[in-house]
Amino acid sequence: MQRSLTQREIEECLYEDLPSGPESEASSEWPVSKSILDVCGADVQNIQEELFDDEDDILLSNFLRQNNIVSSTTLQPPKWKRTFSMDIPGEFVESVGLADHIISLEDVTPLRLFRMFWTEDLVEVISFQTNLYATQEGKPFSPTSPSEIQTFLAINMVMGIKKLPSYKDYWSSAPDLRDSYISSCMPLNRFSWLLGCLHLNDNNLMPARTHPDYDKLYKA
Repeated sequence: MQRSLTQREIEECLYEDLPSGPESEASSEWPVSKSILDVCGADVQNIQEELFDDEDDILLSNFLRQNNIVSSTTLQPPKWKRTFSMDIPGEFVESVGLADHIISLEDVTPLRLFRMFWTEDLVEVISFQTNLYATQEGKPFSPTSPSEIQTFLAINMVMGIKKLPSYKDYWSSAPDLRDSYISSCMPLNRFSWLLGCLHLNDNNLMPARTHPDYDKLYKA
């Protein structure tokens, strides 16, 4: 049971010699005389735990075990093997570079190369599927055409070069934002309609999520 120190005991504690030299360096023991602690009725171990209870001074493995974060069985060191070897890939023998049918082209232009990938058939499909989706929505609309789809694509490519905070800014009345080229190609309302209705597939034919043929890219 703790008690209050008398005046004499306080004076003895104040006049007690403190360690010097190597004894005064940091150690694992709290630098308070045990006689003082005995008088005060304190426990050395409890004081050490209260003053040095810093998680940074605890080994990570011990901290994890103390807090029941992981069990001791999961903290196994890796096992290194001297016989480890990596499979060396075989020699690459495939042809690289431009294909022969592209090299043989005459009067090549960027537009001609682009249309080899963005074909007229693909534009026809996008135009048809976009009109189909708009019909399924049941709202009145003006059907799009392959020519308009190509214009829509061209506008998006220009927007990728000249970037503004919002696509609506290209039609802004503010002269520092408005793009005269884009705004002259298509009205803002029409661009917004195409942006919301553009489709590549029929949603009614999309397989269910539980179907083996379900494809997340069906609507892409």
